[in-house]
Amino acid sequence: MISPLETAMQQAKEWAAGTEGELVAGLFSHSDTAALRESIESKVNKSRKFPDAIRVTFNFERHGAMLWKGAGRGIGGRIGSSWLTKDGIRKRTNPLSLNKLGTGKRKAVDWFAPVLQRNLGVLANQVGLVYDAQVHTILKTLTA
Repeated sequence: MISPLETAMQQAKEWAAGTEGELVAGLFSHSDTAALRESIESKVNKSRKFPDAIRVTFNFERHGAMLWKGAGRGIGGRIGSSWLTKDGIRKRTNPLSLNKLGTGKRKAVDWFAPVLQRNLGVLANQVGLVYDAQVHTILKTLTA
């Protein structure tokens, strides 16, 4: 018999694949996002910290975060960041660009959060129904 966690994981994988497709489709209306579209990847794993929990993550290249927040060369956030290039060289945000987010020509493109917000309720309902059936079975056993 398949455990509720395995059933919920399968549903989460299907949900993540659909949400990933929606994220990719939403970027077609923006220019210069081909590499970003190709980099979007979802992963579904069991949580290490909570044994009965599922962790869904979405990975994409740095450009996606910059597009999402409206950042770019010379337009950094409040605290900056650090990253490794393909060649393994550590780079950091230029201190002169700090606190300039939203002041330049680049406008934030909210391509990520709305898709997750729109679809998160679906995942919650699917996974909730799996565990709801398990709770009903337990209650039925206890009251019999």
